[in-house]
Amino acid sequence: MRRLGQLLAILGLLLGTFVGLSLFLPLTLSGWAWLIAVGMVKLSFLSAVGLIAGGAVLQRLAKRQAVLQLESATTPLPPPPPPVR
Repeated sequence: MRRLGQLLAILGLLLGTFVGLSLFLPLTLSGWAWLIAVGMVKLSFLSAVGLIAGGAVLQRLAKRQAVLQLESATTPLPPPPPPVR
């Protein structure tokens, strides 16, 4: 689960970077094409944020699961009951 979280975070980072860099390209659009392009950029940034957040959640869940496994492995056994007389 940790690798999937890292993959999602990296994909979100790459998507956000490419969309951000594409804003520097000299593109002139007019009318509806410009409106559609602005909407696509906003959706791309939103999906990049979603991918990064999803990756962070998966990494946190993987870390929590590992901590719980370590805690259960190091929990000492209860003492044996006293002998019956």
